[in-house]
Amino acid sequence: ALQYECDDLLRKHGDVWHGGLRQCNYRWELAGGLVERVQIDVEGFVRWGARLVREAPIAEWHLQYVGWSELRRFVACDALSQVRRLVLEGDFLGEAVQILSACKRITNLRSLDLAELGLRQAGLRTLILSQYLRELRHLNLSANDLSGSAVALLASTRAFPKLEALSLAENLEVGDAEVRALTHSSQLTQLNRLCLAGTSITSETAEILEAWPRLGELRYLDVSNTDFGTRGLYRLRRAARVSPDLVIIHNSLSN
Repeated sequence: ALQYECDDLLRKHGDVWHGGLRQCNYRWELAGGLVERVQIDVEGFVRWGARLVREAPIAEWHLQYVGWSELRRFVACDALSQVRRLVLEGDFLGEAVQILSACKRITNLRSLDLAELGLRQAGLRTLILSQYLRELRHLNLSANDLSGSAVALLASTRAFPKLEALSLAENLEVGDAEVRALTHSSQLTQLNRLCLAGTSITSETAEILEAWPRLGELRYLDVSNTDFGTRGLYRLRRAARVSPDLVIIHNSLSN
C-alpha cells in the first residue's frame, strides 16, 4: 500500500519535483521518491549541475569523464560543492587524482568512489595529502593495484578522521599484513565497514580481527572470493567481541 501511494504521488507530482532531470535527459534512478543516482557527463554537469543538485541533494553522482582536461572542467564547477556522493568513471588517474584532491569544492563530500582508476601508491599518496576530505565517510579504492605499503600509508594518514567504510576489493597485494595495519591504525578509529573481496587475505585475517579491540563496532565485512575460508568464518563468528549485527559476505575460494 505504501509503495502504491508513493508511485501515485510520483505520477501526480513527478514533473514538478523532477522536471529539471527530465529536461536534461540524463539517466537517473529513484528510491523512496527521492533521486538516488544520477549518471552524467562533464558537459551535462557543467551546464545543468547547479539546477540538478538542488533537485537531487542526496543523490550519488556518477560522473563520466574523458581525459584530465574534462576532469579539470568538472572540479571548476561550483555545483560540485553541493555534491555529497561522487563516483568517478573514466580514464586512469594515477597521480592526476590531484586535480580532484586539491579542489576546495570537495569539502562536503561524504562518499567518494575511485574504483578502477589506476591510482596505485603514488595516486593514493596524492589523495591523502588533500586538505578537503576530512568529512569523508565512505571511500572505495577497489581495483587500484594498491601495494601493501600503500595500505600502510592509508592506515597512518590523518586525512580521513571520520571514515566509516573502506573498500580495498580486488587489490591483489592486499593480504593479512595489510588488515593488521588497518586494525592497528590510531587514525581510522571510526571504521566499521570493510570490503576485502577478491584480495589475498587468508584465515589469518580472522585471528587479526578477533584481536582487534574495535571488533565489536564492525558492522559489515566482505571476504568473498578470498582464502578466508570457513575456518576463518567460524572463528570470527565465535569471537567474544563480535557484534550480533555484523554482516559477513562470504564466498571463499577455500575451506
